[in-house]
Amino acid sequence: MKPHIALEPLRVRLQSLADSSSSVLPSYSLDILREAGLTSDEVNGLVFASNKTNSYSETGGSLAGDDTSRLKVVAGLLAHCIQVYGSDNAAGWLHQPMRHFNRKSPLEFVMATGDFDEVNGCLIEASEGYFF
Repeated sequence: MKPHIALEPLRVRLQSLADSSSSVLPSYSLDILREAGLTSDEVNGLVFASNKTNSYSETGGSLAGDDTSRLKVVAGLLAHCIQVYGSDNAAGWLHQPMRHFNRKSPLEFVMATGDFDEVNGCLIEASEGYFF
């Protein structure tokens, strides 16, 4: 049974995941990433090491180790994006190809390079009035 956190705003739930001190997270944490506009393939590519597939949500298992660490970083990025662009526009920004990322979307850039800091830096600049 999932806790009552589904009643909280999406950005708050994402930030709670990002700030979690737990080294093990329930598999439904992946659903929160999907709710933020990521596809299952994007979640798998961003969260899981190598090309293993996500069997956690089907088995009711949990995430641990590096998978949990990456999930927290992805959740933090999504929360930051929602803070800057709002919940209605965040997914669009993350999927929009941009010159800054060599005509890749911010998500494609992160999946190719693993450089979350570069995308977060753009979000900081956007929040200060620069446009991407």
